[in-house]
Amino acid sequence: MLAPELADFYKKHGVEGVEDYLSGGPSSDVTGDFPLRFIRVNPRFDREETLRILKSELPVESFAPKPVPWLDVKLGFYAVSGKFSLSQSRSFRSGRVYGMDVSSGAAVAALLFDSNDVNMGNDVFSEMIEGSSTKDNRSHSNESNNPVPKGEIVEAEVDPNHNPVKSMRVLDLCCSPGLKLCTIADMLDEFPSSTVVGVDISESRMSVCKSIVQKYRIDKETSGLSHDKGDQGTVSTGGALIRLFCEDGTKFGLQPPNQLIFDSDAALLESESSGKRKRMNKSARAREKKRLRELLSVDIQTDKREGTALENSESQSKPLGNVATSASIELFDRVLVDAECSTDGAVKHMLHRMHSHVVDSKKLEPKESITSNKALTDSQQLADLVQLQRQLILSGFRLLKPGGVMVYSTCSLSEAQNEDVVSWLLKENPTKARLVSVNFPGPSKLEGQMNKKGISLVSQGSLPGTVRFYPNLSSCDTLSKEDSGDSFYGGGLFLAKIKNTKLLEPSAFTLT
Repeated sequence: MLAPELADFYKKHGVEGVEDYLSGGPSSDVTGDFPLRFIRVNPRFDREETLRILKSELPVESFAPKPVPWLDVKLGFYAVSGKFSLSQSRSFRSGRVYGMDVSSGAAVAALLFDSNDVNMGNDVFSEMIEGSSTKDNRSHSNESNNPVPKGEIVEAEVDPNHNPVKSMRVLDLCCSPGLKLCTIADMLDEFPSSTVVGVDISESRMSVCKSIVQKYRIDKETSGLSHDKGDQGTVSTGGALIRLFCEDGTKFGLQPPNQLIFDSDAALLESESSGKRKRMNKSARAREKKRLRELLSVDIQTDKREGTALENSESQSKPLGNVATSASIELFDRVLVDAECSTDGAVKHMLHRMHSHVVDSKKLEPKESITSNKALTDSQQLADLVQLQRQLILSGFRLLKPGGVMVYSTCSLSEAQNEDVVSWLLKENPTKARLVSVNFPGPSKLEGQMNKKGISLVSQGSLPGTVRFYPNLSSCDTLSKEDSGDSFYGGGLFLAKIKNTKLLEPSAFTLT
């Protein structure tokens, strides 16, 4: 079924069972079922109630939702049966859960937390976020392997005047479809002056991203937000500000951005005024465009807000003290570059492509092209893709504050798209870029995580300090209550954590 060169690629990387999975053979229980499905709970809803609803919807013979033990419980990831039809479930339709692969959660965890760093330092932003979890709410694996004490929220002191950290600026440079972006924003909601900026070049992908953010962060019925103060089990409007730009990620910030397509403050205000109406009428669309134009001008000059961005849209501009060279926007404390890639590690995507071929065969190439991957096996296409990835990782690093952290990730197993790209950036910036070694699920436990067939699921990359997750295609649909969850891994992913070690300027201590 697989093209020979693609089959050889998977064999080289020790990934077994791809053809069996695609054909519904020994590696899968039923054609089209992934061994496990992963969900993330929406933190605005009561978690226990969400899990009760979710459990009631699962197949009778399947196991109850199990927390993923190697990720901080604050992220809210759970494993359920691969047979569960998520899109038809009440828990999904009501916005209580996200459908999100657990490997993507690892990228967010590496970006925001330092509990998986091999040599954990005193990163004030990681302490700011992780400190909001009590010890009882942390997963056992992280708790036992993390010497950094966690407890109630402690405002970290980072500047000479001992001013507490109150916000963070995060950039998701290739943000579609928006699941990681929403996760980042959820983690920052307790620090409501924080800003999460999402960028993607594709209008269609950004439309999907906007819809997801609207569902989980804005809409009254599905976001879990309370528009009435005092409503128990939910939070009031606000939280981290989200802005979405339909821009070229390789050039973002070099010129003033001009394609602001979403601002969460403006969307919340519109939601208040529209009542139960879901679709925007002509006047609502006109109001949205006007507000975004006003907010765009503010974003270019200061990207600061007092209260809400709308309230600050007419305030006097203040000069930036921390701007990238040749850039027109304020720099970021964290940058995620989940780069465009050949997606060979996301085997589930290949299955979806095959199903699309069956449904609409007249509009697609012959079936052989579905099971090949020219972006991976054609030398020129691969070279063009690697060049794009280099541009993206360089752009992300350019937008990073001194002392800031960037995570580069792909869902490919290709060394050319992963370790080689990261090595190139380190060589291009020898005095500023430093690789931060990361381990999952915790220090000393990275190597040797196997699925039930004895196949390694997570390991160090060929560049020491980087991490590789391999596709988990073995059946886990009969987990017992005693199962430790060591097989709770999903699609393939590579990630590397990089720090900007440029000496901090005095102005870099001033956070909004």
